[in-house]
Order: sequence, then structure tokens, then C-alpha cells
Amino acid sequence: AMIPSGPPEEPMASVLPCRPPTDIQAAITVLGRLKRPDDEPIVPVDFTGAHLEGANLKNASLPGAILIGAQFVAAKLEGALLNRAIFVDSISSGAVLDRAVLDDARLDGANFKGAHLKEARLHGASLVRVHLERAQLQGARLVDANLERAHLEEAHLQGVKLNRAYLVGAHLY
Repeated sequence: AMIPSGPPEEPMASVLPCRPPTDIQAAITVLGRLKRPDDEPIVPVDFTGAHLEGANLKNASLPGAILIGAQFVAAKLEGALLNRAIFVDSISSGAVLDRAVLDDARLDGANFKGAHLKEARLHGASLVRVHLERAQLQGARLVDANLERAHLEEAHLQGVKLNRAYLVGAHLY
């Protein structure tokens, strides 16, 4: 008998749905449109471990959302308000977050390979060990961001603002 060497293979990406079922998409659309009065404390939406591949959350308002280990592959999050969101260890490769606001967000260890973050705002965000290979970051603002050991190989960095950003150990090529 042959003994397998190493971890089991990951399932192929092609078996994942290209978008969530209609009822799930409707629910996340409603969650993303909820407006809270300024004086009411924000109760963050918890998407921990959720599979929302291809979801449409364009212009959603989800400050403080908890997305630990969530899968947002190819999701549409353009213009989304995600300040203080926690994307730790999430998979958002190929997601579109152009013009999204991710101030003070935590993206540590997340996979954003090939994602679009053009003109996104990530002031004070933590991107320790984040994977941004081949990401589109043109015009993004990473002021005061922590990019320690971040993977930025082949990322498009034209016009990126990195004032006071921490880049120790970052992989740039």
C-alpha cells in the first residue's frame, strides 16, 4: 500500500461556485445597505469562514466586518466601506476593491493575489504577510500602513502613497 506524502490536495478552484445563490446574495445585499445612526454603536457583520465567491457588495457599508478565513474570490467590493474590517487569513484573490475604504483594517496573512485595489484607502491598515502578488494597487493610499513581510511581487504600484508605511521584510520583486 502506498502511503501519501504530504498534506491532502486542495480542492480545485473550478468546483467553487462563480457567485453565491440568489437568496444568499439578497441577504448580503441587504446587510451591505443597512445604515446606522451616528449615535448608535456599530454591530459588525460576521462573515467568518463564509464562502462568498463572486458576491456583489459594491458600495456596501460594512465597517468593522469580521471576515476571518472568509472566501471572497472574484467578489465585487468596489467603493465598499470596510474600515476596521478584519480580513485575517481570508482569500480574496481576484476580488475588485477599487475605491474601497479599508482604513485601520486587518488583512494579516490574507490572500489578495491579483485583486484590484485601485485608489483604495488603507490608512493605518495592517497587511503583515498579506499576499498582493500581481495586485492592481494604482493610486492606493497606504499611509501609516504596516506591510511587514508583505508579498508585492509583480504588483502594480504606480502612484501608491506609502507615507510612513512600514515595509521591513516586504517582498517587492
